[in-house]
Amino acid sequence: MDDTELDTDRLYLIFGGHIFFQTLRTAVQLDLFTLLAKDGPLTRQEIAKIMGVQVQPRFFHVARWPRSMAQYTVGHHDRVRRIEQRIAGAPGLHVAGNAYYGIGIPDCVKMGREAASRIAASAGR
Repeated sequence: MDDTELDTDRLYLIFGGHIFFQTLRTAVQLDLFTLLAKDGPLTRQEIAKIMGVQVQPRFFHVARWPRSMAQYTVGHHDRVRRIEQRIAGAPGLHVAGNAYYGIGIPDCVKMGREAASRIAASAGR
């Protein structure tokens, strides 16, 4: 039986940011897994508060991907603008990726296409 045959709803949650978890762990003296466990305080309380969902999950999985997404800090966009100004003087050098603008895969694909267009334009294509 696949998911389409079940009479259930699926909910994916993403909690994140190294600063968020570092602050939270320090505040309540619990490890990350305990906070996000099936009966952990963070997940159930946040879902109930934000979405009004009160039911117990039938299945629950925590996946940790440390350092998997860029964590922009104050002043990030100014730093990126300075990088862009510097590389503007270096013909043929182009940058793309989640370290600059947008951290998701669609953002990275968009930046890659834009960089490819700039490369093609500079090559006269």
